[in-house]
Parts: sequence; C-alpha cells; structure tokens
Amino acid sequence: MSKRRVERALRAKGLECSVLEYTRQIITPGEVIGGWDIQLTEDCEDLVADADPGFDDWDPDCWSTA
Repeated sequence: MSKRRVERALRAKGLECSVLEYTRQIITPGEVIGGWDIQLTEDCEDLVADADPGFDDWDPDCWSTA
C-alpha cells in the first residue's frame, strides 16, 4: 500500500498522523520485514480510544486501514 493511499484512508476516517513512514525491521538474522509506522496525533488517539474501549495505541498486527 502506498503512502498516499494510507494517508487517504486515514483522512477518510477523520484521522491525522504525526508520523507516517515505511520502515524495515530485522526479525532474525537474514529475515527483514517491512511495514508502516503510523503514529496518530494525540487528539486522534483520544477519538479512537473513545470509540473503541479495546484500543491499544501500539498494535503491530494492524494489517489493514479498517
């Protein structure tokens, strides 16, 4: 998914991010995975937390923009 597509999906939900960058992490020697580092603004985190009591501000398993 491209950066613009991620930004559009966030805007469509009324959310803003303070950081949006693609990063690569070394999991084990020889294994590198990539993924988006998305950090919402504090106001947006509060909105999401109010809407979803189970919200965790660090969810490494978020695989979609849903």
